[in-house]
Amino acid sequence: MACAAMVLALRWPWQFAAGAILIGIVATTATSVSISTFSFAPLHPSDLITPTAILLLVLVLGSLVRQWLLSREQVQLQEQRAEHEAGLRRAMEERSRIARELHDVVAHGLSIISIQASTVRYRVEGVPEPVVVELEQISESAREALAEMRSLLQVLRAEDTETELAPQPSVARLPELIAASRRGGQEVNLEISGDLDTDLSEVTSLGAYRIVQEALSNVLRHAPGQPIEVRVTVGERAVRVEISNPLAGADRGRTEPRRDGLGLLGMAERAKMAGGWVEAGRIGDDFRVVAELPRHGRATRS
Repeated sequence: MACAAMVLALRWPWQFAAGAILIGIVATTATSVSISTFSFAPLHPSDLITPTAILLLVLVLGSLVRQWLLSREQVQLQEQRAEHEAGLRRAMEERSRIARELHDVVAHGLSIISIQASTVRYRVEGVPEPVVVELEQISESAREALAEMRSLLQVLRAEDTETELAPQPSVARLPELIAASRRGGQEVNLEISGDLDTDLSEVTSLGAYRIVQEALSNVLRHAPGQPIEVRVTVGERAVRVEISNPLAGADRGRTEPRRDGLGLLGMAERAKMAGGWVEAGRIGDDFRVVAELPRHGRATRS
């Protein structure tokens, strides 16, 4: 009986263990009284008090041991949680440091591009007007990229101070993005089904814009000069984005898409943040990116 009481006290809260032991004491007492009645043997109170005291002592001891084990387990869990949070904090600090260094390097290059492109007309005589317009567009694109990078870095540096955030681009600005690519000499066809100004969640609207932006950048890097087809469909439940382009000559023999950059990974992360999905791969001699992002909430892939 004492062993059973110890097991109960170690495995269950003391209320349940005490209830079970009380039932056992009552059953034992009733059995002892019955045996004493039929055998005409006197039943002394000490015959019940001593076992009951032992069981109560075992209950208290087992409950104390159980509480000590639970406290020790909670302390270990808190230590593991604190260590995990410290690791995350160190990783975030390292990422912030790398982001600052990248900003300094890239911002310097973009500033030089912007300055050189905007001052060519003053440094070189006889520059044709179409070239001047093209250089001004290059300078404007460099300034926009520099401003966006600074706004992102400002978020990383914001700790105790409030940061004024510039509005993030939305899917409604896709025509502007396509127009900028066309000014750079890229042949891009945009097909829109639905209303881009409709009510979409911010993460979905920004995600769709960034996916198209990254897909256009990938084409410029890996298949320059190839025509691009962009189709955006705003449905009742989701926004579907499709970008396709012919593969460059060097990539037509590949069976898998390039994995040496972060473009496809960035698209997947954007889609995951919005609760959607993205696929990228070749179909025949074309490369296609398909993404579907929910208007609101989580998406279910069909």
